[in-house]
Amino acid sequence: YNPNGSIDTSLGSAGSTLVDFEGSDDEARFPLIQADGRIVVAGNAGVSTPVGVDSDFAVVRLMVDGAIDSGFGGNGNGRNHVNIVGRADIPGAAALKSDGTIFIAGRVGVDGGALPNTGLAQFRADGTLVATAQFDYSPGDSHEATDVLVQPDGRILMALTTRVSGVYQHAVARLNADLSRDPGFGANGVVRRFFLDLGVPF
Repeated sequence: YNPNGSIDTSLGSAGSTLVDFEGSDDEARFPLIQADGRIVVAGNAGVSTPVGVDSDFAVVRLMVDGAIDSGFGGNGNGRNHVNIVGRADIPGAAALKSDGTIFIAGRVGVDGGALPNTGLAQFRADGTLVATAQFDYSPGDSHEATDVLVQPDGRILMALTTRVSGVYQHAVARLNADLSRDPGFGANGVVRRFFLDLGVPF
């Protein structure tokens, strides 16, 4: 959009670009603007499997003019996706590191999505996959990342919504640059907090 709210028709085709991964439902969730103006869009892709359509973490890059950047993703089509675990991987946040590295964090459906765990995917600046990680911060209960931030030292912070024994909590987790838990942060890499109805921390 232009600053006045009108559609910027110079982008893509009359102001929009359509990207399809595998013919199923895809969602663009988090646009990230690189220093050179290219647009990285993180979201989820519907991917066909022998048991149906799964949801994967996905990323695509557009040129400044909205054209798909075919040099991104390592497969010539400007996009990439990854299944971390289960059938329902849904991103809750994305971030760019200063060197262009892309992080996507969210929920991963270890059991079809009913009790999700937290998942993280790391892509290089060229869209190729570096690594994925899955974390069980509340064994037997649900949790997911709702925001992600890369610190100047390369460590990664994730804001979480967690549930323990049916009680929802705010939490922050920190990972080392290699996506392992940071044992020096909170209890085994995570700090939790929940609040009573009157707003008094407990």
